Amino acid sequence: MQKEPITEALACSNLQVGMALHREHVFRMAGYLAAFELNATDRCKRLVEACVRHGMDANQLDYLTEHIDADVGHAEGLFQEIVVPMAASHERAPMEIVQGFLLRLQTSNDYCDTLLNQFLQA
Repeated sequence: MQKEPITEALACSNLQVGMALHREHVFRMAGYLAAFELNATDRCKRLVEACVRHGMDANQLDYLTEHIDADVGHAEGLFQEIVVPMAASHERAPMEIVQGFLLRLQTSNDYCDTLLNQFLQA
């Protein structure tokens, strides 16, 4: 039986799609993606550690371990090639980049809190 996605997961994806579909949110989208990339490395590290701790073979985790190094480069490139030039391109850009960054952090926090509460209630 397939479980429906939780509201908080839908909020993350719907916000991202909404910003991608409407050009007026381009600066917010850059901030949203920057927050995503900056968190990816630690998420992958922690997931790999948890999988190994629970007995999963490290060879099964190649996809995740490759992302640990790759996402550091993605984040650096995103900032240097996209976010910094965008921030300098328009007077409203820095504020909207920060808004997008905070939107990603807030929706991710809401999602994680919901998962934790579900786990603790089970």
